[in-house]
Amino acid sequence: MTTDKGPTRGSKPQQRRVRTIFIILLGLIAVIAVLITGYRLKVSLEPKPIFTAPDMQVVSIFLPAQSKLVENKLEVRSNISDKEKAEMIINKLKQEKRLPQGFRLYEFATDAEGIMYLNVSRDIIDDKPATMKEILTVYSIAHSFLATFKEAKKVLFLADGQVLYTLHGTLYTYKPIEFNPDLLED
Repeated sequence: MTTDKGPTRGSKPQQRRVRTIFIILLGLIAVIAVLITGYRLKVSLEPKPIFTAPDMQVVSIFLPAQSKLVENKLEVRSNISDKEKAEMIINKLKQEKRLPQGFRLYEFATDAEGIMYLNVSRDIIDDKPATMKEILTVYSIAHSFLATFKEAKKVLFLADGQVLYTLHGTLYTYKPIEFNPDLLED
């Protein structure tokens, strides 16, 4: 008589080990599944970033309208250089026929006291504007630069590097010019 008890007894501890490993793996898989589901839920509930335009800033251009100045605001990228902003102001004033076409801004700089020096071409003197046009031309340039460049408090005009005393005797420009709110349209 042969009994077959030997091999069956040895397999029960082995089955227990396999069953224990299987339960541990099943538990580990369940924990991983819960973590993944929780992460996905967290990500889906987070607010999605809304597309935002790059930071913008304003370039102000003051244009004469009868006997007052009207402010036009242009939004530009925040990373635009000061030179590009200055050229934008001059070009817009030329387009509106407020400056002679040959007019050029050579350079500009602001000192520690807030005085902005604008070195321009003599074309501004060659133009023979009427009294009110002369005043509005000077103030449209000054206001545009003062409103756009916040560190500037006053503007001093230079023509080819020399102090510009006056365009045609109406408005004296040998002293720095401040922002004049009385010239703005209501």
